[in-house]
Amino acid sequence: YFVVVNAIACGYAAVSLITGCSKKASMSQNFMAALCIIDVIMAALVSTGTGAAAAIGVVGMKGNSHLNWNRICNHFGRFCSQVAAAIGVSIIGILAFLLLALVSIAALRKRSR
Repeated sequence: YFVVVNAIACGYAAVSLITGCSKKASMSQNFMAALCIIDVIMAALVSTGTGAAAAIGVVGMKGNSHLNWNRICNHFGRFCSQVAAAIGVSIIGILAFLLLALVSIAALRKRSR
């Protein structure tokens, strides 16, 4: 789920970047509002994937004594470090989408005046 959600967000970001660079002057207010809404949706979507990956990462790191699941990070330390790095980068992506939404809102507000 984590990989799929991040792939969807990456694809949207690429399309949004290409569209934004090619038609910057002629963007309508409705189009900019739609981009802003989709940016927030992407931030929420990536947040769910990151939360799910972090939850599984905690189980891998600490185990679950109630279900008799053992820790695996003591056996696969490099893999757990890579997962932690991926979760950190994903959090940066969430912040980027939220920042894009704030910039879009500011641009819409400036245009409406």
